[in-house]
Amino acid sequence: MFGLGLDIGNLICYNVYMRTCQSFKLPVRDDVTTVEYHRAPTPSEETFGYGATHYRTFQVTECTFPGTRILKKWFIADDDGLRYRY
Repeated sequence: MFGLGLDIGNLICYNVYMRTCQSFKLPVRDDVTTVEYHRAPTPSEETFGYGATHYRTFQVTECTFPGTRILKKWFIADDDGLRYRY
């Protein structure tokens, strides 16, 4: 199916594996120390007129999987409890 030679059962297993396995993702280079993430405004910020997308810079160690240098697609910041996306 889809040129991969897989049936539906194997295709589902393959998709689950690719979502959970980090071996195919590229790590952050060693010379990079900060990464910029963004988030949507909260409802209270929109009420007060601060409805733009908010950007913030994080240390690489804050937004990678434990023991790796692979970035998370999103994470919740420790200090403000808001979800930031890459």
